Amino acid sequence: MAPIHPPPSWQTLTSSHRDRALAQIRKEWHLTPEILATVSPNSPISVTRIPAQSSILDSRELEITETLDATALLEKLSTSEYSAVEVCTAFCKRTAIAQQLTNCLTEIFFETALERAKVLDEYLKRKGRPMGPLHGLPISLKDSLNVTGEYSTIEYVSFIKNGPATENSPLVDILLSPGAVLYVKTNVPQSCMRLIDHSLDCRFSQQHFWTDLKSEKSHPYSRRKQWWRSALVALRGSLLGVGTDIAGSIRIPSICCGTYGFRPPASRIPMGDKLYPDLRLFLQSVIQASPWKTDLSCPPIPWSRPEELGSLRIGLLLEDPLRPCEPEVLHTIQSVAQKLISAGHEVIPLGKFPSIVDAEHLALSYFALDHEHYPLYHATKSGEPLIPSLVAAIEAGLGYEKATKTLEDPVKMNLEKDQLIEDWTDVFRRDSLDVVLAPGAPHPAVPHDTYLRTTYTIVWNLVDRPACIIPADQISSTDIKEMLDYLKPAQLEE
Repeated sequence: MAPIHPPPSWQTLTSSHRDRALAQIRKEWHLTPEILATVSPNSPISVTRIPAQSSILDSRELEITETLDATALLEKLSTSEYSAVEVCTAFCKRTAIAQQLTNCLTEIFFETALERAKVLDEYLKRKGRPMGPLHGLPISLKDSLNVTGEYSTIEYVSFIKNGPATENSPLVDILLSPGAVLYVKTNVPQSCMRLIDHSLDCRFSQQHFWTDLKSEKSHPYSRRKQWWRSALVALRGSLLGVGTDIAGSIRIPSICCGTYGFRPPASRIPMGDKLYPDLRLFLQSVIQASPWKTDLSCPPIPWSRPEELGSLRIGLLLEDPLRPCEPEVLHTIQSVAQKLISAGHEVIPLGKFPSIVDAEHLALSYFALDHEHYPLYHATKSGEPLIPSLVAAIEAGLGYEKATKTLEDPVKMNLEKDQLIEDWTDVFRRDSLDVVLAPGAPHPAVPHDTYLRTTYTIVWNLVDRPACIIPADQISSTDIKEMLDYLKPAQLEE
């Protein structure tokens, strides 16, 4: 009788998976030990300087990766000023550097991307025109999007055993059709249900992926790269990143990394949101591909460019009194409002509006409908420990309530949600508003493992309205003490 061997431990599985990813980075793209020695969570040096100083990219590759935005890069690709191969190579190099600094990736498929780029160059040479509006543009994907031949573990060690995906997600096919180049998948927190992952340094972490990030500024909470797609964009390893946002997963990273983040209505794009500054480019390219033909949840509404309104009527929401904002946030919102007024827009303070905190409680109650707590089940199935931010969320009851729901509860919740949608419609109708200016969070970026609440982002998911984060300011070291006082544990609880 053959001996029965125990299944591999979660540490063995993760080690093997990490090694597989690392093997996709060419040796000549590895940072030197001397450079890595200068980077740590408490380093006073910004990691954003390293790509240019590493000697891995030449001057032309630096020029390519520092192109203003994806729209400008696509123009140069379409005229053959840049070839798809050299653009892909430049972004693969810069992404390899970003991975070594911020551990932002789960899956790396540089060689597949380079082969794709060669095909695109040959197409352009043969046809005399680009394959489509995204011809040659490198686009990074959130790990939850399936790519044939690549894993989609969403940070569960137990999902490694599922093997690589056997087909693409609909959005992936839609991106490939007009000529995009897909080259990496970005990391996510364990279960995709938290805002931060494990806080150990990557060289010593035993979690699934190398999940800690090296600091960008002198304080790990001032501009901490805690969220991987935004970290990759901030380091210019990607000009356009695609992911999902059910409570703020696009927008909160954008707040903390100084990038644009947009969440469209839930069904407008097949399972995906995106990072600015190329919002119109992305939306137009995807919607013109008729996504409703591959994803029936998408409404069959063709792309149309709205009429320019000129002067806007903008509702000003400073804060919910039950979830007050930091002085730095209030100052920034008021400063932006004044600039809008100076630009000729009308800003109307919202004296009365639906409770943001009540909306957060209602939204979280939908997560609590999962009596079996499947995110926790999959996380612990392999024996891996729960990450600190997930433990903190469970202890605070944020979407992981133990009370059993009845069939009547979803009915009541849906009625409350419908009323909330009607109340916000009344706000817009009452003041003839075009848009609302509001904080994305009550505070700037915070210390690792302390970002628990999604109050100012999840409300727009609940009422299913488009929401965009626009970077406007960043805090300085003089703000740190006040912010830490605001984040005392007692204030993180109800």
